[in-house]
Amino acid sequence: MPKGSSKGSAGKAGGDTRDKGFSDRARQARKHLGQSQAGMDTLLGIGKKSWQRYESGGQSPGLKVLAALTKQGINVNWLMEGEVAGPMLLNDAERAQRIDLLNAVDVHSEASQAQFERLRSARALVERAVAEVGLEPGSAMMGSLIMTVCLHDVSEAAVRDLVKGMMIQAALDARS
Repeated sequence: MPKGSSKGSAGKAGGDTRDKGFSDRARQARKHLGQSQAGMDTLLGIGKKSWQRYESGGQSPGLKVLAALTKQGINVNWLMEGEVAGPMLLNDAERAQRIDLLNAVDVHSEASQAQFERLRSARALVERAVAEVGLEPGSAMMGSLIMTVCLHDVSEAAVRDLVKGMMIQAALDARS
């Protein structure tokens, strides 16, 4: 399976992902579900040619689509991040657990959509800062950075400074 992460304008609705890895994983998920692109639009209840845009890298899915894919047994962490986030398919226990979680959260509410978009924006900001600084953090460090940005309204410059500080701390820790 291809590797890659969804980079690009993740913070913009309908942002241009231009991530070949994501596009390839979207195609693999569709084929696993035995659907055409138009069939995915119908299965997931999304607009005409939406899935085609996901596979071409012209758009990334929102919360409603990711929730619908989870209900079909697709590991959306894998879809967005690649093999580093686990296999394409959820096992029965994981699927049931995630469906229970989705049922507890109204993914159609404006508040949920706003939180999801804030998370996507934070992730895009952190990815830009990390790339600019040249750091290759692990997933735990990336998660911490993204949560920090989500919880605190920080500028891109502040995120770069935070990433630089983490690099310095990592270098000091490596010496000891």
